[in-house]
Amino acid sequence: MRQPARDETRDLVGRRLYSVVFVEDYIQLLFDPDPDQDGAPPHLDFFVLPTVVLAQSSFAPTDERWARALTALIGSTVLAFRTSPEAGLELRLDTGTVSLQANPEFDAAVEVALLDVHGTWDVWRPGERPFKR
Repeated sequence: MRQPARDETRDLVGRRLYSVVFVEDYIQLLFDPDPDQDGAPPHLDFFVLPTVVLAQSSFAPTDERWARALTALIGSTVLAFRTSPEAGLELRLDTGTVSLQANPEFDAAVEVALLDVHGTWDVWRPGERPFKR
């Protein structure tokens, strides 16, 4: 169940992406924590793998250069994070973009992505905003 809505865009803007974790079947992007917060750092998990745009080149998860493009974003600062039917999920950093739009892989997914900022989280599922077909 989705927790109460909040302004997702403010949660990540200005934070630095400091790690990309490749887990068995998903990825986790970790961001600098607030200095006055305890616990796990903010993270954005993609259970359906996103596209990476870096230096005007787009890398799909099936591209052999995709993982390298994703890790090249480490050290970048978040400029914007938005969700909309047009954009899907879009994380814009000062050196590139990570984005996810509805695709056939959603049919097998229970959850598409999850954002956790100090225990306050948002989860996106197939067929829900912003992925309604």
